[in-house]
Amino acid sequence: MANNIKALRIAFLLSPREFARLIGIYPDYVARLESGERALSEIWIDTVTKALGVPPEMVTDPSVKIDAAALRARRPDGPPPVLCPIAARYGVLALVAKMGGLRRAEALDEDRIADAVQNLVAYVDNRSPNLPGDQSADLRANRLLKGLQITALTILQSYEAELHPNFHRELEIAARGVASLLEAFSAVDENAQLPGI
Repeated sequence: MANNIKALRIAFLLSPREFARLIGIYPDYVARLESGERALSEIWIDTVTKALGVPPEMVTDPSVKIDAAALRARRPDGPPPVLCPIAARYGVLALVAKMGGLRRAEALDEDRIADAVQNLVAYVDNRSPNLPGDQSADLRANRLLKGLQITALTILQSYEAELHPNFHRELEIAARGVASLLEAFSAVDENAQLPGI
């Protein structure tokens, strides 16, 4: 599906890495979005419009004058993501491999992984108001654990995988391990701001 994502990114003077940070995805995936190789769902259109502060037609309508619109808008400089999307990609893959087997993880196509990562980042990045004490960090940590569990369960259920009796307990334990991985990788990512878990 042809789109204006690359033209918008260039008009706003954003590198692929900066743009990836704004939309909560790993930089290598930006080329798939820009080329139209990846069909844009409503979720991706909404993600791009929110990140750039433009209406949806600027993303999808080939007749829109991108340069003129970009001149009227200011360069987006959204808040940094709360976790590293690259680490989230490998964390999701590891969780699916652990809970559903390596073959299922290897069978995931890049678009499906990107959707899972973008949804996980958006879910965890629901910027809550500052709560007293460490409640805000605790809320984000809880959202990360729940988001990881929901992501893995959704992917595995799409394969109609049969869940064994201890599945949910093992998933919770594995998700804690992946959350620790994400915390460590996000701590060294200069763009990520994941609170301690």
